[in-house]
Amino acid sequence: MNHISIFRTGKLWEIDSARDAMKQADIPHFIREENVSGLKTAFPAAPAPGAGIFWSLMVPESVVEDAKKIL
Repeated sequence: MNHISIFRTGKLWEIDSARDAMKQADIPHFIREENVSGLKTAFPAAPAPGAGIFWSLMVPESVVEDAKKIL
């Protein structure tokens, strides 16, 4: 299954809000953490915001339009 990034931010509260919106709408999703070195990992249990750290909201390609409407 191909996942698409529909939202990217360096602010933890923004990614939390986007994730909550996806949960409420029952849209499958996951959060990916990225840093300026190019490392991409799953959203950690205790994310630490900082310079050069971003989070992307990933959804399956089949629900991209629905997820964008929710955001």
